[in-house]
Amino acid sequence: TTLAGKYALTRVLGVGGMGAVYEAQNTWTERRVAEKVMLGDGARDDDMAARFIREARAASRIEHTNVVDILDMGQDPTDGTLFIVQEFLVGRDLRSVLDELAALPPRDALEAIVPVMSALVAAVGMLLLPAAAVMPPARATRGEVWPHGETRPIEPVEDQVGTVPDPEDQVCFWL
Repeated sequence: TTLAGKYALTRVLGVGGMGAVYEAQNTWTERRVAEKVMLGDGARDDDMAARFIREARAASRIEHTNVVDILDMGQDPTDGTLFIVQEFLVGRDLRSVLDELAALPPRDALEAIVPVMSALVAAVGMLLLPAAAVMPPARATRGEVWPHGETRPIEPVEDQVGTVPDPEDQVCFWL
């Protein structure tokens, strides 16, 4: 299957409440990517579709080494499927690592938490809250936060000078 004439879906990586995530390849650049596709009832619901688009735009505004890059988004012209294209991450999600090990050795825990906390600071600074971490292969230098899952609005908080951020800047993000 090819979306938007340039993303060849190669395998399913996961399925969730709003859709599925596929490993894909950009047929123009030959870059390996992860593609989130909105499926089922959500794809036919205007509010869900608007939320999907809003979340992709919000996630694309975070520019941080430890946050997965949103590369593209769109709607397939043949069937109207909404999709989000992200960089493809190699590694295991932190949840599966913790399920397997029960606990990380202190050094590994520190190496995992520092980049995740840095990414959370970037997201919270934009009133966004990502929720999943991807563990890079052993001793890699870059762990990343991967936005995905259900959406929850984040309440505005006062910044250090006592003002509340503009409500137009408040967005939802995958949790």
